[in-house]
Amino acid sequence: LNLMLMSLKKNLLFLTEADDKDDPVESFRNFMASQIDGMKLPKNKPYGSLPLGQGFQIGFHARKDHLAIQFRSDKIKANKVFNWINKKGLMGKNIADDYILQPMPGKKNPNVVTAELNIPYNSKDELSKNDLRNKAIELFNILKGEFKDIGSSF
Repeated sequence: LNLMLMSLKKNLLFLTEADDKDDPVESFRNFMASQIDGMKLPKNKPYGSLPLGQGFQIGFHARKDHLAIQFRSDKIKANKVFNWINKKGLMGKNIADDYILQPMPGKKNPNVVTAELNIPYNSKDELSKNDLRNKAIELFNILKGEFKDIGSSF
Protein backbone atom coordinates (compact mmCIF):
# COMPACT_ATOMS: atom_id res chain seq x y z
CA LEU A 1 0.00 0.00 0.00
CA ASN A 2 2.80 2.43 0.89
CA LEU A 3 4.55 1.64 -2.37
CA MET A 4 1.33 2.34 -4.30
CA LEU A 5 0.88 5.67 -2.49
CA MET A 6 4.46 6.71 -3.25
CA SER A 7 3.94 5.86 -6.92
CA LEU A 8 0.67 7.81 -6.97
CA LYS A 9 2.35 10.85 -5.39
CA LYS A 10 5.11 10.76 -8.03
CA ASN A 11 2.51 10.57 -10.81
CA LEU A 12 0.53 13.48 -9.33
CA LEU A 13 3.70 15.54 -9.03
CA PHE A 14 4.57 14.75 -12.63
CA LEU A 15 1.07 15.79 -13.79
CA THR A 16 1.25 19.02 -11.80
CA GLU A 17 4.64 19.89 -13.27
CA ALA A 18 3.47 19.07 -16.79
CA ASP A 19 0.34 21.19 -16.36
CA ASP A 20 2.48 24.04 -15.09
CA LYS A 21 4.72 23.89 -18.17
CA ASP A 22 1.73 23.68 -20.51
CA ASP A 23 -0.06 26.64 -18.91
CA PRO A 24 1.92 29.90 -19.18
CA VAL A 25 -0.33 31.69 -16.68
CA GLU A 26 0.08 29.01 -14.01
CA SER A 27 3.81 28.86 -14.68
CA PHE A 28 4.01 32.65 -14.26
CA ARG A 29 1.95 32.55 -11.05
CA ASN A 30 4.31 29.94 -9.60
CA PHE A 31 7.32 31.97 -10.70
CA MET A 32 5.98 35.07 -8.93
CA ALA A 33 5.24 33.08 -5.78
CA SER A 34 8.80 31.72 -5.83
CA GLN A 35 10.19 35.28 -6.01
CA ILE A 36 7.89 37.13 -3.57
CA ASP A 37 7.54 35.93 0.04
CA GLY A 38 3.92 35.92 1.20
CA MET A 39 2.37 35.87 -2.29
CA LYS A 40 -1.18 34.51 -2.28
CA LEU A 41 -2.34 32.53 -5.33
CA PRO A 42 -6.09 31.90 -5.43
CA LYS A 43 -6.76 28.53 -7.06
CA ASN A 44 -7.52 28.58 -10.82
CA LYS A 45 -7.26 32.37 -11.13
CA PRO A 46 -4.95 34.40 -13.42
CA TYR A 47 -3.68 36.58 -10.58
CA GLY A 48 -1.87 36.69 -7.28
CA SER A 49 -1.47 39.22 -4.49
CA LEU A 50 0.68 40.20 -1.55
CA PRO A 51 -1.34 41.54 1.40
CA LEU A 52 0.03 44.72 2.98
CA GLY A 53 -2.55 44.90 5.80
CA GLN A 54 -5.75 46.91 6.28
CA GLY A 55 -7.15 45.73 2.92
CA PHE A 56 -4.16 46.96 0.89
CA GLN A 57 -2.33 44.69 -1.54
CA ILE A 58 0.17 44.61 -4.36
CA GLY A 59 -0.60 42.05 -7.02
CA PHE A 60 -0.46 40.95 -10.63
CA HIS A 61 -3.16 39.93 -13.10
CA ALA A 62 -2.51 38.17 -16.42
CA ARG A 63 -5.06 39.67 -18.78
CA LYS A 64 -5.82 39.11 -22.47
CA ASP A 65 -3.18 41.47 -23.88
CA HIS A 66 -1.17 42.65 -20.88
CA LEU A 67 0.14 41.81 -17.44
CA ALA A 68 -1.07 44.26 -14.81
CA ILE A 69 1.14 44.89 -11.80
CA GLN A 70 -1.19 46.64 -9.40
CA PHE A 71 -1.83 48.31 -6.08
CA ARG A 72 -5.30 47.85 -4.62
CA SER A 73 -7.13 49.18 -1.60
CA ASP A 74 -10.59 47.95 -0.70
CA LYS A 75 -11.25 48.66 2.99
CA ILE A 76 -10.17 52.23 3.71
CA LYS A 77 -12.24 55.08 2.22
CA ALA A 78 -10.86 56.28 -1.09
CA ASN A 79 -10.38 59.91 0.01
CA LYS A 80 -8.10 58.80 2.87
CA VAL A 81 -6.10 56.55 0.52
CA PHE A 82 -5.73 59.37 -2.03
CA ASN A 83 -4.60 61.75 0.75
CA TRP A 84 -1.90 59.25 1.75
CA ILE A 85 -0.85 58.76 -1.89
CA ASN A 86 -0.62 62.53 -2.44
CA LYS A 87 1.36 63.10 0.78
CA LYS A 88 3.88 60.48 -0.36
CA GLY A 89 4.17 62.11 -3.79
CA LEU A 90 3.06 58.97 -5.60
CA MET A 91 0.30 60.43 -7.78
CA GLY A 92 1.66 60.65 -11.33
CA LYS A 93 5.06 59.32 -10.27
CA ASN A 94 7.26 57.92 -13.04
CA ILE A 95 8.07 54.28 -12.27
CA ALA A 96 11.05 52.55 -13.94
CA ASP A 97 11.20 55.27 -16.64
CA ASP A 98 8.28 53.77 -18.61
CA TYR A 99 5.24 53.75 -16.34
CA ILE A 100 3.22 56.50 -14.69
CA LEU A 101 1.47 55.66 -11.42
CA GLN A 102 -2.15 56.82 -11.75
CA PRO A 103 -4.26 55.55 -8.83
CA MET A 104 -7.98 55.74 -9.62
CA PRO A 105 -11.26 55.01 -7.85
CA GLY A 106 -12.98 51.81 -8.89
CA LYS A 107 -15.62 51.92 -11.63
CA LYS A 108 -18.04 49.61 -9.78
CA ASN A 109 -17.10 50.73 -6.27
CA PRO A 110 -15.57 54.22 -5.98
CA ASN A 111 -14.18 53.38 -2.52
CA VAL A 112 -11.82 50.84 -4.10
CA VAL A 113 -8.56 52.45 -5.22
CA THR A 114 -6.42 50.77 -7.88
CA ALA A 115 -3.26 51.66 -9.75
CA GLU A 116 -1.99 49.47 -12.58
CA LEU A 117 1.32 49.33 -14.37
CA ASN A 118 0.64 47.38 -17.56
CA ILE A 119 3.21 45.30 -19.41
CA PRO A 120 1.80 44.64 -22.89
CA TYR A 121 2.16 41.31 -24.68
CA ASN A 122 0.82 39.66 -27.82
CA SER A 123 -0.10 36.35 -26.17
CA LYS A 124 0.00 34.81 -22.72
CA ASP A 125 2.83 32.57 -23.96
CA GLU A 126 5.07 35.62 -23.44
CA LEU A 127 4.60 35.16 -19.68
CA SER A 128 7.38 32.57 -19.97
CA LYS A 129 9.93 35.06 -21.31
CA ASN A 130 12.69 36.20 -18.98
CA ASP A 131 12.44 39.85 -20.04
CA LEU A 132 8.76 40.03 -19.10
CA ARG A 133 9.32 38.16 -15.85
CA ASN A 134 12.22 40.41 -14.88
CA LYS A 135 10.15 43.53 -15.64
CA ALA A 136 7.23 42.13 -13.61
CA ILE A 137 9.47 41.50 -10.58
CA GLU A 138 11.06 44.95 -10.95
CA LEU A 139 7.70 46.74 -11.07
CA PHE A 140 6.24 44.59 -8.30
CA ASN A 141 9.16 45.36 -6.00
CA ILE A 142 8.98 49.08 -6.78
CA LEU A 143 5.27 49.19 -5.91
CA LYS A 144 5.90 47.09 -2.82
CA GLY A 145 8.56 49.57 -1.72
CA GLU A 146 6.39 52.61 -2.40
CA PHE A 147 3.37 51.21 -0.55
CA LYS A 148 5.08 49.06 2.11
CA ASP A 149 3.97 51.20 5.08
CA ILE A 150 0.45 52.05 3.92
CA GLY A 151 -1.11 49.27 6.01
CA SER A 152 0.31 50.70 9.24
CA SER A 153 -0.74 54.27 8.34
CA PHE A 154 -4.44 53.78 9.06
